[in-house]
Amino acid sequence: MGLADSPWRSRHFDLHQPTGRSPDRQRIEPTLSLVVVTLVFAVSIAVPIGVVARGRPTPFLDRAIMAFAVLGFSVPVFVIGYLLAFVFALQLDWLPVQGYNAVVGGP
Repeated sequence: MGLADSPWRSRHFDLHQPTGRSPDRQRIEPTLSLVVVTLVFAVSIAVPIGVVARGRPTPFLDRAIMAFAVLGFSVPVFVIGYLLAFVFALQLDWLPVQGYNAVVGGP
């Protein structure tokens, strides 16, 4: 049994395939929009909290900001996701519960 007849022969990465297939293109826009929105959201919360914490060093404010940070790191991401989906999609009705609407083309 040579290398050409090896069972490993069929399990290889074919790097000569074109990478511009339609499923890949369909996933890029939702991924990039999610990345941009998440980055803007995180920075818009983190920078003001950091400025407030640095501007007024009081023990209560420091402990409250530290508790918020520890809670953010301790709670699993999927739990935060479920809570945010519950609040913004079901309670406030600001966002759709599921699905994706294109940013450029619209619904």
